[in-house]
Amino acid sequence: MSSSGQYHRPVPPLTTVAGSDFVAGSGPPPHDPGMEARVTAIESRLDRIEVKIDKFDERLRSVETGISALDAKMTLLAEKIVSKLPSWWQMPTAAVGTIAALGALVALAQRLHIFGAQ
Repeated sequence: MSSSGQYHRPVPPLTTVAGSDFVAGSGPPPHDPGMEARVTAIESRLDRIEVKIDKFDERLRSVETGISALDAKMTLLAEKIVSKLPSWWQMPTAAVGTIAALGALVALAQRLHIFGAQ
């Protein structure tokens, strides 16, 4: 630590690449002929991956379209079902009417002695 309170990092020495006069950090690296083939192979793989991703994206969009069409149909069906349901006062009225009709039929059957009761 110096007197100003800051740390000093040692500067790494310049190194040379084995077999050449290239000094690291002094400019562009030496030409590697195998690098172009590797880069071309990587780009080819990336192109194939992009094609697969595009196909997957198309299928995903078609599924999304199908789901949205199904959602619209389900919403329409639900609206139709809800519109056909009886309102709040119709259910009790129908229940009371059914009970009254059954009661009248039982009373008529007893009056006519249909059940064999005397």
